[in-house]
Amino acid sequence: MLFHPLNWLARFAPEERATMELMGRVRWRKENLPWAEPKNEAGAPEWAFWQREAFKDCKSIIHWIIDHRQVETGEFGGVWGDDTDMVEYWTDYVLSAEDPKISNALRRFWDGVYRDALRDGVSRTIRDNLHSYEEGMGCIAHQLLLDYGDPIAVEHTMRATSHLDKWMAKNEDGTYRFLSNYQGYGGVWTEGNFGKDESRNALMLIPGGYLVWYNRHPYPAKYISGWTLNRAGPGIVADASWFLSNDEAGRKAWYAGKAAEYLKAARYAHQTNCLFHHTPVEEEHKPLLLNFAAKNDFLKGNLPDYAGYSPSMTEHWWMAYMASGDAKYLVESYKQACRFINNQRWLYTEAQPSTDRIPLPKTTVIRARVGAFVTERGGHTNTWPMHGISYTKNGNEVAALVTENAEKAFTVRLYPFAGQPLPLQFRLWRLWPGRYKLTLSKDANDDGQPEEALETREVEVDRGCFQEVVLPPGACAILRLEALAAQPPVFDLPDPAIAARELVLEYGDHLHVTVHNLGTQPVKNLKVRIIDGFSGKIVEEKTIAQIPAALDLTPQTALLEFQNLNAYTKSFIRVELDPEKEQPDLNRYNNTAELKY
Repeated sequence: MLFHPLNWLARFAPEERATMELMGRVRWRKENLPWAEPKNEAGAPEWAFWQREAFKDCKSIIHWIIDHRQVETGEFGGVWGDDTDMVEYWTDYVLSAEDPKISNALRRFWDGVYRDALRDGVSRTIRDNLHSYEEGMGCIAHQLLLDYGDPIAVEHTMRATSHLDKWMAKNEDGTYRFLSNYQGYGGVWTEGNFGKDESRNALMLIPGGYLVWYNRHPYPAKYISGWTLNRAGPGIVADASWFLSNDEAGRKAWYAGKAAEYLKAARYAHQTNCLFHHTPVEEEHKPLLLNFAAKNDFLKGNLPDYAGYSPSMTEHWWMAYMASGDAKYLVESYKQACRFINNQRWLYTEAQPSTDRIPLPKTTVIRARVGAFVTERGGHTNTWPMHGISYTKNGNEVAALVTENAEKAFTVRLYPFAGQPLPLQFRLWRLWPGRYKLTLSKDANDDGQPEEALETREVEVDRGCFQEVVLPPGACAILRLEALAAQPPVFDLPDPAIAARELVLEYGDHLHVTVHNLGTQPVKNLKVRIIDGFSGKIVEEKTIAQIPAALDLTPQTALLEFQNLNAYTKSFIRVELDPEKEQPDLNRYNNTAELKY
């Protein structure tokens, strides 16, 4: 079907971009397309300059897709299942730097897929595990990362997790098995060859894995811990099972063994690299990493001719960087990403490709900026969220290279492109809660070693906390946090939460406030305060005696009503839960909401 029209185009329009890109895809054309290589005129470090260019090019494709393909329902025209595969590659772009276009498009999509494609969070029909998953049950769980503690996002993930008792059964020894590899809202098919368990059923546990990451909920925890195939491969389910075991030494040994096994087999670059989130790269791993990376001709400058290989391309460069510590491999990976998009921009955009398998060559950018490869298409096994940082203000104005990402220490090299001092706001994710020493230092020669300290202070850290530093203009800096007193996080807590989109003002004066409990313990004696947004004056307070914990994954809420607010506020209301922090709380970043009217 393609030969005759392409043969005609090659005769009459050989210099058209579309013709050249198509010829490259079918391998008629071996050389790269013409490319106006950007110039580093500001004198930024090469790793910083090319990281910005690769990040910008990857996001430009996503922006085009959003502008030209997304419709009112949230879909992108690839049917819900294929669209969910596509957007599962997008979440960590927003973690890597604030991007309202991408984040708002994702929220529209997540709302649409839950409303229109799913039933109670899962596939409306019984399908094989891969396609049942791809209907959106794992995709909606990504909102837990982007909108940390949003009650609607958490409750949607709860509902997607709540069907395991229909799909799984307990064995005589107390472990669990899946009844079938075909599941959906209606139950399972157990007849004949359908009635079997298999490792790919891990897909059905991915929403539970995100819920375990968020609050260690006991419902998915018992199935993940007890499933006989829970560690069949790396990914969020295996990760969750290890974190639930509290066996840190066993976890690191298992991941080190898996990493070595994958490297020797020379398989699955992205999964091998994800394994090194959990265990340091030992000296014996480094030759294997370099050998694995070198076997792929991406390192020789050759580009893949199919978009599905673009993440593998950058993963091989990351392996070489991990083994050598040489940033030249990152620079080349960023350049390759730019060339790849130059060669295939039309194919990614106006050619209207399938939305199923069109990832972008982003992974070295994402790993460098936030410290881990965070989200991926479920069919390739989503990873446990191991990112150490995300950026919420001026993130697009800096290049970043995380060099240390652990539970008690975090280090990132930073280069601001602004011509004046740059306030950088960020959030911290992997560090254990406690008291830390924050140090911002100069790195004048860009060798990754701190020099004169620009700022030193003590800060309190918990998961998702906001911090801010001011970066000197046009100069490299190093930000480090090291624990002074830190302990593993406690998850068995209440979690009162509100959402701005659930604040409803009727008749201009009658406010309805829905308060959720997302934790595993009941909320008790919770004060709810109404504040005038302009003056800051307290308007009214009420106390909720109790909200049960949603242990059966059915949302638990309380509805409060506040009357005559138009007499005390003017077009701006702020609602605060537990304003004096008198009650225990898993997540205090979902305790406030604002309504402007």
